Amino acid sequence: MNFENILLEKKNSIAYVTVNRPKLLNALNMATMEELRAAFHDIKNDTSVRVVIFTGAGEKAFIAGADIGELAKHDAVSGKDIFLHIANEYGDAANLNLEFGGPGLASIPMHDRRTIATQGAEVSADFSTFEPDEVLTSFLHERGVTGYDAAAPDPDATYREVRHVDLAALEPYVARPGTVSRNGLPVSQLGRQRIDQAFIGSCANGQLEDLEIAADVLRGKTVAAGVRLLVTPASQAVYREAMRLGYLQDIADAGAVITNSTCGACFGYHMGVVGPGEVCLTSSTRNFTGRMGSPEAQIFMASPATVAASAITGYITDARSVTR
Repeated sequence: MNFENILLEKKNSIAYVTVNRPKLLNALNMATMEELRAAFHDIKNDTSVRVVIFTGAGEKAFIAGADIGELAKHDAVSGKDIFLHIANEYGDAANLNLEFGGPGLASIPMHDRRTIATQGAEVSADFSTFEPDEVLTSFLHERGVTGYDAAAPDPDATYREVRHVDLAALEPYVARPGTVSRNGLPVSQLGRQRIDQAFIGSCANGQLEDLEIAADVLRGKTVAAGVRLLVTPASQAVYREAMRLGYLQDIADAGAVITNSTCGACFGYHMGVVGPGEVCLTSSTRNFTGRMGSPEAQIFMASPATVAASAITGYITDARSVTR
């Protein structure tokens, strides 16, 4: 799976994009925007699904002109939790473009949008796109990115389906072993599930913000006896900045093993291969059978906060119970 951060000059989207289709994947490797635009002409309205994100009465309030600041998600809910909820609620999205928008989008920071976009491949979505907003334009401005045209959905855009996600109703989620599609539930409903290994990292959740979240949960605490906590920064730049800010110190002091920047335990070849009968809780991209080692192991998936909290308790745990 290749992940590209690309600004798209397209009628209905500007976004972070995850691509499965070989034709479109090849287009993303091309040098010119003209070739990229040509590839996007293959996407028809009947393959687009609009995901409207709001909080409580937020959608109606937004239409009435409410302050967007009132429409924020709970701090405990991350991009991983949002994705796992969507995957459980709606299942696979093969041959579809998932377009995210709505008043609640403003409360989802860029690192969570990256996670959602990256994870879209796990429900077989061709694309996961986000409509442009102040969060995105501010992000680009801070990095000196100029000369682009932000393209919002047309007022009369048609979609195969419109789905609604109420952030106010969400809580930390976990996917059970095998697949993320229609196989998740709130952590609070799982019961006491022990773990042998906890992994924070990969292209989905090895970002600097993810390491900050893990450090906040782990600071001053200790990994449970018999549990391996592995943390893999997504890049050398992330590793160095996390070290400078003290995140890695807090994580290491708790008893975690911090690896060099790599795919790490995610792809099941080194740095955390799980054995027969073992249970791993991962924040990486995939949890299908055999992904991280033995086909006799179980792989649950959750957010970095949930993984860090679970490493402390020794069983899958809502992070709010250890950070209060």
